[in-house]
Amino acid sequence: MNLFKPILVLDVELSERIADVPVTYDHTGMPYQRARSLVRFHNKPLGLVDLNISDSGLTASEHAAAIWRKLGSKINAQLRANGLPEVSTLDESGLPFERVPTCVQDRNLFLANAPFASVIVCTRDRATSLGRCVRSLLKLDYPAFEIIVVDNAPKTNATEELVRREFGHLGESAARVRYIREPKPGKSRAANTGAIHARGSILAFTDDDVEVDRHWLTELAMGFMVTDHVACVTGLILPAELETQPQFWQEEFGGYNRDGNFDQRIFNLENLRWRRQQEPLYPYTSGNFGAGANLCFNREAFIKLGGFDPAIGAGTLTIAAEDTDILFRTVIGGQTVVRQPSAFLYHYQYRDYESLRKQLYSYGHGFTAHLMNCIMRRPSSLLDFASMVPYTLFYLFNPTSPKHAKKTDDFPKELAKVEMKGMLVGWWAYLRSRWRNRGEVRLGQNTSDVALNDRQARLQGEAARG
Repeated sequence: MNLFKPILVLDVELSERIADVPVTYDHTGMPYQRARSLVRFHNKPLGLVDLNISDSGLTASEHAAAIWRKLGSKINAQLRANGLPEVSTLDESGLPFERVPTCVQDRNLFLANAPFASVIVCTRDRATSLGRCVRSLLKLDYPAFEIIVVDNAPKTNATEELVRREFGHLGESAARVRYIREPKPGKSRAANTGAIHARGSILAFTDDDVEVDRHWLTELAMGFMVTDHVACVTGLILPAELETQPQFWQEEFGGYNRDGNFDQRIFNLENLRWRRQQEPLYPYTSGNFGAGANLCFNREAFIKLGGFDPAIGAGTLTIAAEDTDILFRTVIGGQTVVRQPSAFLYHYQYRDYESLRKQLYSYGHGFTAHLMNCIMRRPSSLLDFASMVPYTLFYLFNPTSPKHAKKTDDFPKELAKVEMKGMLVGWWAYLRSRWRNRGEVRLGQNTSDVALNDRQARLQGEAARG
C-alpha cells in the first residue's frame, strides 16, 4: 500500500484573482504535494481539478493553466449561459467581467423578496463542531432566516451552554439562533421536532459537522423555482479536508457527490422508462438525489409527506437512510427533487479508519433497510425489484459498476465486506425498528396538525414583522 500524501483542498472563484498554491498552509502547517481545487464562477461549481505541487509550490499562472486544461469548455459554456463573451485562455487575473452575469442578476432579484427560511441543525454531544457550523450559518448572504439547533437526547448540557453562551444574544433580539431539546433519540425525530418549531416556509436541514458557503441558503431557495411541483432541493456536499487516508477512501467510495456531476439535475417520475435506461435502479437509488446534510423542503410538502420516518435513521435500529427514505417518498409521491450544485457546503469527514468502517457498515445497513421500507410501503415494488436483480448484482459486485468506478487498487477490500455485512442485516433491523415505533403518530397524520399549520402561520407572521 502506498503511503498516503495529504491533499490540500482549495476553493477557486474565477470572478476573482487566482492565487498561488504554496507548499504549506497556515491552517495545518503541513507540506503538500497534491491539491484539489473546486472551481466555480459566481458560485456555480464547474468541477474539481487535481494538482501536483512541486517543491516550490505552484504559481498562480500554473494554477490557472491547469484549470483551463481541465475545464476550459465548461468555463466557456458558463460564460455563454450568463451572456458573457467566451475566452481563449485563463490567466492569474481570473475572469473579472465588468458586466454583471445573468446568474448574479437573478440572485439579486430573488433576494429582494426571498421567503423566510428555517435552517434546522440536529446535533448530539458535539458542541465543538456545532459551534463551527453555526458560525458559518450566521455568515449566510440571505435576508431572512433563523437557525434552530435541535439537541437530540444529549448526555450533557454542553450544547445548550454553547448556544446560550455564544449565540444566545442573537436569539433574544433577532430570533436568529434558537435552542430546542428533543429528549427521545433519533435524528428523524429531532428533525421533525425542528420542523414543528420552525417559522419558515422553507426548511433547510444540515448536520453539525459542516461549514456552508455564504450563498448556500439562497441557492437552495432558488431551486424551488427551477420547475413545477418542486418539493425538495438538495445541494452539493464536498470534503472540507483530505488529510488522512480514510478521508480519501471515503471519496473513492463515492463521497456525497456520487456521480461526480456538477450539473443541475431534476428527479421525478416523468419519462420513467428513459430514466431507467440511464440508471436502471431509478428511483430506488434515491441516495443519488442528495443527502441529509444538504436538504431543503417546502414546508407544506414536508408536512404532507409526514416528515422523516422516526423508524429510520441515526439513533434507531436502522442506523441510517432517513434521507434516502424521504427523498424516495418525495419522488414516488409525484413530486420533484432538484439537485442544485450551486448550493454547496463542506463536510468534515471522519479522519480515522475505524470510524470509516462504521460509516460504511451503516451505509450497507441503510441500503437494505431502505429497500425493505419500499416493499412495506408499496408491495408492488417487489415486481420492480425482480426485474432489477441482474443489474443490482452487477452494481453491487462488479468493479466496473458506477458504485465502484472511483476505487483504486489501494481501497481496502475489507471495507466492501463491512458494507456487505451491513446489507445482510439492515432489512431485519428495519422491521424491528418499525415494530418498535408502531403506534407513533407521524407528522401530518392527526388533527393536531391543523393547529400545527395555524401555529406556523402565526410564527411566519411574527417573522415578517421582525
